Amino acid sequence: MKGKFLMALVAFLLMVGCRDRYTEVPISAPTTIGKDWIELHPSKPLVWKDPAEEFSFHIDTPHQRSERAEIIATNGERCVPEVRLVTESGDALSPEAHGFWGEDMYFYWSRGEAKREPIRAIRVRSDIRLQISSIIWRGYDPSKVKR
Repeated sequence: MKGKFLMALVAFLLMVGCRDRYTEVPISAPTTIGKDWIELHPSKPLVWKDPAEEFSFHIDTPHQRSERAEIIATNGERCVPEVRLVTESGDALSPEAHGFWGEDMYFYWSRGEAKREPIRAIRVRSDIRLQISSIIWRGYDPSKVKR
């Protein structure tokens, strides 16, 4: 009896300690981005709940990455896609940073002390035509996750 209780306690602690500390919201089906801006619309406005927010996507088009977090196309052309968060009042917010997490590219914003408006759309463009998938909005507290 004591052994079963101990095993149940360990299992519970593992489940609680290993739960996902990210809030993830799928934004769009796979799409193509190019030189013209496109707007991706979540099913409902995105609300800032965590100190840090990211927009990320998987790059399906063959490419390489530079040390400066640029996409390098098969023809050698380099670029960093441009991303803007569009608030309900129409303000367009530029990211503070960008980078790669495996084969996914992310763009980062922190809430800071300011209270942010909900996000109604995400604008994206790229000088290199790219097929993208796994298009996600992710919120988290940097003090609670390891990256």
